[in-house]
Amino acid sequence: MNYLFKSKRLGFRDILDSDVDKLYEINSDPYIMRYFLNTLNKLENNGFVNKIKTHKAEYGYTLFSVDILDTNEFIGLIGLAKISFDIAVKDEVEIGWRLHSNYWNMGYAQEGARAVLNYGFKTLNIKDIYAFTAQINLPSQNVMEKIGMEKALDFNHPLVPRDNPLYPHVLYKIDKASFNL
Repeated sequence: MNYLFKSKRLGFRDILDSDVDKLYEINSDPYIMRYFLNTLNKLENNGFVNKIKTHKAEYGYTLFSVDILDTNEFIGLIGLAKISFDIAVKDEVEIGWRLHSNYWNMGYAQEGARAVLNYGFKTLNIKDIYAFTAQINLPSQNVMEKIGMEKALDFNHPLVPRDNPLYPHVLYKIDKASFNL
């Protein structure tokens, strides 16, 4: 496999057509997607993949497909994206992850996120990287804190209905100077 970069156990690469069905398994799972507004149907999943490819073509980075190096097994996505909705850090770079639940609680999200931060800071020379999630998504906030991010602010997500429990969000930040791999 041709990886853009690696961590100890994980390889990071561009998304392939062979990933689409595996990604659909993740995006259509209500448990995995419980902190998102909706699960994705096949058409929406295909649109999500196209958005990932378009983002890579436009910015040179995106959400990367993640494989376990020992098995070449696709486990999900971890990567970087421009923040496109209307908040104080619009047009800044965010880190995000979406892994199959079979691979949760094994340290992959933390290991992978650190590798992506390293890539973002050292290869892409990004100064600040943000992450955000619903206030009730404590597992993702835990990963954010373990990779050295600090809570910057609470905000209400403008694309989430006010009466939805996902409306209150938290924003985390890390800068290049304070990142330690």
